[in-house]
Amino acid sequence: MAIVRSETEQDIPLVRKINESAFGPPNAANPVDALRKTAFPHISLVAVEQEDVVGHIFFSHVGIKA
Repeated sequence: MAIVRSETEQDIPLVRKINESAFGPPNAANPVDALRKTAFPHISLVAVEQEDVVGHIFFSHVGIKA
């Protein structure tokens, strides 16, 4: 069973690998890295199974300009 907890600094490289695996080329993970630095407030959670990060979810406010 996975446990969900807040992302830590140590999780960031693992989260990047998860995003690259999920979305394709390495630059596909860049938006999450950028949001982590600029989107406030934000919530970044990881799913952990047996001490391995196996999932990630990120919530932030966004604006859409038409």
